Amino acid sequence: MTEFEFLSHDGSRFFGYDWPSYQHSRAPYAVVISLHGPANHTG
Repeated sequence: MTEFEFLSHDGSRFFGYDWPSYQHSRAPYAVVISLHGPANHTG
């Protein structure tokens, strides 16, 4: 697993890990485990 951090367009911080997909082992997907900052989910 690879830990990652990124900022969304509104400045919210996301932390998570790259988790291997069992259906597509060569195409891992990102699992966000926590959220820091404003949680504005509109739309």
